[in-house]
Amino acid sequence: MKIILIVVVFIALVVGVMYLFPQINFRDMPKGLIDGQLSETKPNWVSSFVAADDAHYIAPLKVDTLTQLAECIKSNVPQVNITQLDKTHLIAYRQSRIFHFVDWLIIRSDGNVASSATMGHSDFGMNRDLIEHIRSVCR
Repeated sequence: MKIILIVVVFIALVVGVMYLFPQINFRDMPKGLIDGQLSETKPNWVSSFVAADDAHYIAPLKVDTLTQLAECIKSNVPQVNITQLDKTHLIAYRQSRIFHFVDWLIIRSDGNVASSATMGHSDFGMNRDLIEHIRSVCR
């Protein structure tokens, strides 16, 4: 019983530290995200740069201008923080609410998109959900 209590307290401390200090889990953008080509062995990313029959494939977004898309994202997807916006691409990230895991996102002016988790093996479909959410609210 004592061991279980120690394990529970330890897990609670780890979760508490991760929640109170989100910068602990902040990771830079993964290499390969700009090109939409990331590790084939991990399911934690999606991209419109890969073949349509690839498990990582997601359809490109319809983009009039990146500035309009950025405004829509700021208004409708507040958990996304845009770090770079120019004529060719938009780069942004978001952190999960509890553990503050970081997912990066790049959208090119032609609508091609890639989104990737920076930690772990799987993202449980969160990057695909993010792109589809942006697609639905920023038509």
